[in-house]
Amino acid sequence: MTNQNISKNFFLKLPLRIVIIVLLGFFVAMGIYLNKGENLPATISPIPVSNEEDDKIIDDEKTTVSTGNNIKGNPDASITIIEFSDFECPFCKKFHIILNQILDEYPHEVNWVYRHLPSNFHPEARLAAEASECAAEQGKFWEFAEKLFENQVELGKSLYQESAADLKLNMEQFNSCLSSRKYEDKVEADYQDAIKMEIQEIPASLVNGELVLGAVPYETLKTIVEQALSSL
Repeated sequence: MTNQNISKNFFLKLPLRIVIIVLLGFFVAMGIYLNKGENLPATISPIPVSNEEDDKIIDDEKTTVSTGNNIKGNPDASITIIEFSDFECPFCKKFHIILNQILDEYPHEVNWVYRHLPSNFHPEARLAAEASECAAEQGKFWEFAEKLFENQVELGKSLYQESAADLKLNMEQFNSCLSSRKYEDKVEADYQDAIKMEIQEIPASLVNGELVLGAVPYETLKTIVEQALSSL
């Protein structure tokens, strides 16, 4: 084969090589993205993200559990997982399942506190959070939350009302609560607390104050819980 033919074949194959490299880069990036969590928009907080590792201890004052929080599990448990989540976030849906598994395995040792961090990327996130608090005032927060995650692609007022009816809530009370946006300030307070803690990714959780970012796998979270238990 002449040098001219070799050169011609090389340049003909060059675009294909470039395409393959670009595709490989894309799939690697997607793999990293899908195994982490969802970043909140830069406009959500003026506070820069720390350059330190993801795991760090948060000031105890900011992780206090109050009577107004939605708590699942043993209230006297030695391990408390405070989760900041968003009903419209697909990673939060995935992590919700993992947290339920953790509570099933550690029914006496662990409790779970749900707090709201609605992303500005998600148009239904805030109203969904407020609707869940309307259900909470009738004692059905966790059941309502399950319905929102199970029907995540249908989030909207119709789903909130349908879910409330399925749970046999007082519909007049629920509708009044939702339309008046009774819990708008509570959702915003959770959001602001997350900003103060420099949390810019959902889901985010605090395991006895240790910050864990993203929808980490079950085995990873279990290891963190075991380490927290062993340190007591």
